[in-house]
This record gives sequence, structure tokens and C-alpha cells, in this order.
Amino acid sequence: CNCDSGIDSWLFDSGDLTVKDHLPVRQLRVGDTGSPLDGKKARFKLGPLICDGDNVFDNVVTFRKADAYINLPRYDMGHAGDIYFEFKTTIRDGCLIHAQGPEDFIKISIIGGLVIQFQYEAGSGPMAVTIETAYVLNDDTWHSVLVERNRKEARMIVDSGRKASVKEPPGPVRALHLTSDFYVASTVNARDGYVGCIRALMLNGELQDLRGRAERGMYGVHGGCVGKCISSPCLNNGTCYEQYDSYSCECRWTAFKGPICADG
Repeated sequence: CNCDSGIDSWLFDSGDLTVKDHLPVRQLRVGDTGSPLDGKKARFKLGPLICDGDNVFDNVVTFRKADAYINLPRYDMGHAGDIYFEFKTTIRDGCLIHAQGPEDFIKISIIGGLVIQFQYEAGSGPMAVTIETAYVLNDDTWHSVLVERNRKEARMIVDSGRKASVKEPPGPVRALHLTSDFYVASTVNARDGYVGCIRALMLNGELQDLRGRAERGMYGVHGGCVGKCISSPCLNNGTCYEQYDSYSCECRWTAFKGPICADG
């Protein structure tokens, strides 16, 4: 509507809001509406919010081998730093993040399918922040982990709700001195491997391009989050249980048996 044009017919205009800082639209304000005697009218239509090409959550990889990993350049956590990522798995135990120096180290692990633990050492002996959930974490759905360390404490948040922290010992706080590469899905010596998907890895708020590295070719690592069950290997309506490095078929509710529910 161009209410000052003096034209009796309806006019219109439209456009897209593409700056994410301006979204979502929470309010519309209309000015210079004249008076009821002017006969001016306007109609507004706000379309749906459409998200496309999210670089953060599209940056996802699948680790299909227990001895596969991605090694990123050295991460200088120093006196303060934070690590954020999301994972999706069916395994009970595995190392998600690991880096070390001559004496110091950081390590984030899933333990028993119920516990996330952040371990580190910065000259005062090994320290640990542990969160045990009331639900399983290896349920093949996405879970988030945020780890932060500063001069006062180290803390961890799982799934944006469950929190735990540990205070730094009294006295001067030394910076974490890490000299190795930053390993994802394994320890630095390729042990305690993690199998499953990881996405949105950010170090000090900076997104790490895991997918780009995987798509350039890495052993046991694939771009995207794709398991073995995507190909529907279980026949005759058998249920496929994802393990990412393998799969298993449940034939109980069918008239068939065997590894893929194919035997009558």
C-alpha cells in the first residue's frame, strides 16, 4: 500500500529479510495513517521463518571406525577457553575430545551411556567435572556439551540444562599448556575411540570445519550423519538398530529369523 499515492486501487510491495540479526520479527509498526476520514487502508502479511544453509549444524561428520579420528591444529585454551559440540551415538563409552602437553591435558568422554566427564590438568593435579544424567545419552539422538574453564572454575553444561562445576585450587592459576593436535573422537594415541556423529564443534566460539576435512578423505570418517541402517538392511519389516560401524536386526515381531530377518 502506498497511502499517499492518491490511487484508489491497491498497491503492494514485498521482500525478504535475510539478516539473521533482524529475525525473528516480533513487532510491526505503522506510521502516518491519517484519520478515519481519509479512507486509507493497509494490509500486512508476514510469511514463515525459513532456515536454510545453517553452517553450524550442517557441519556434521560420522565416525564409523573406533580407531578413526580428526586431528585439528593445536588448541590454545590458556587461562580461559570453551568447547561446544553436539553428538549422536549408540555406544556406551568413548573419547569425544582429547589434547595434551608435556604435563597438561584435556579430555571429554562419554562413560556408560549416562555420564559425560571433562578431565583436565593444569599443574595442580588431575581435575574432573562429571555430569550423570537421568536418561541415556547413547539413544541415537542429539545431545549438546559445553565445557568452559577460566581462572576461577571449570564447568560443564549438558543438553542446555544439566550443570556441574569444580573450583580451581587456591593460589595462582596456571594456563593450560597443550602442545598436541586437538583430537576429535579419539585420544591422541588413537585409543578409546568414539563411533557416531559429531556436529557444530566450536572452540572459543569459532566453528571448526569437520565436514570439510572428512570430505577431503579421511579414514573411517564421512561427511554428514549417516548410519548403516539408512540402507534398510533388515528385511521383512525387521527393526534395524544403529551402531554406525555396524547394525543389528531385531526379527522378533516378524515371521522370519537370521542376521537380516531373511530366513523363513
